[in-house]
Amino acid sequence: MNFRLAFLTMKYNVVPYLHPDFVIKFLFLLNKVKYLPRISDAMRTTDEQLKYKRRGWSTVEDSPHMLGLAADLSYYTRFDRSVIQKYNPALGIRFLEHGG
Repeated sequence: MNFRLAFLTMKYNVVPYLHPDFVIKFLFLLNKVKYLPRISDAMRTTDEQLKYKRRGWSTVEDSPHMLGLAADLSYYTRFDRSVIQKYNPALGIRFLEHGG
C-alpha cells in the first residue's frame, strides 16, 4: 500500500509502501499516541539492511522492515512507547528492539 499522510514525518530513507494490515494497525496505534509520530526505517532496501548488518545494528540480512511490516519507534517518547506496547498483544504485533 502506498501511503503519504500529512501528519507523518518520514525519515529520508523511508519508502512509502507498507503492508495494508500493518498500515491499519499502525494508524490505530498512532491514534493512541495523538498522531505525533516520526516513522523511520519502514520498507528498508536490501542495501540498507546489509549496511545495518555491517555496522552491527542488526544481526540478520532479512528484516520485517524490508517487507513493510515494521517501523522504528526510537523517536517516540517513553510514554508513547508504553502506550504502543500496551496495545500490541491485542493487535497481534510485537515490539522489536534493534540488536547488535
